[in-house]
Amino acid sequence: MKNRLCLLIMVNKTPYVGAALICERVIQETDGVLSIVRVVETFTVAPIRDLPAGVKRGIEFTLLIMLKSGDVKGKSKVSIRLRYPSGKTKPMGDHEIVLEGGHSGIQVIIQTRVGIEEWGVHWFDIAWEGQMLTSIPLRLVEGSSSDKVTGSEEAKS
Repeated sequence: MKNRLCLLIMVNKTPYVGAALICERVIQETDGVLSIVRVVETFTVAPIRDLPAGVKRGIEFTLLIMLKSGDVKGKSKVSIRLRYPSGKTKPMGDHEIVLEGGHSGIQVIIQTRVGIEEWGVHWFDIAWEGQMLTSIPLRLVEGSSSDKVTGSEEAKS
């Protein structure tokens, strides 16, 4: 008796995640090719005493989300939500996209600032049409006054 290989091909019902990360910046060349600069997951932030009124401590970075269509075609929405270590959540925006099927895909590039409200691991939850695709970790660590901000600058919000 011969062994038979049975190949089951399933149609994907959500886009494939090509990349989802936090970095310093993304450079998009004229030919559409992306260069990702300084991928980071942990920011060590030195304390600042006596911030002026109205100034909120924060960090700046870029979120990059790359999705591939596969069998998915048409207009849809990608939503991003920040989940704090305490469980509190904050919507970070919805992005309308168009998927063309096959190997084609889209890139969502977001330059953002996030105020430092809690220390620990935060998560950026990435959803497509309300279905969770992936989460991107962001770890905030309080350093000593001699530490420099690692991976970002202070931001005013």
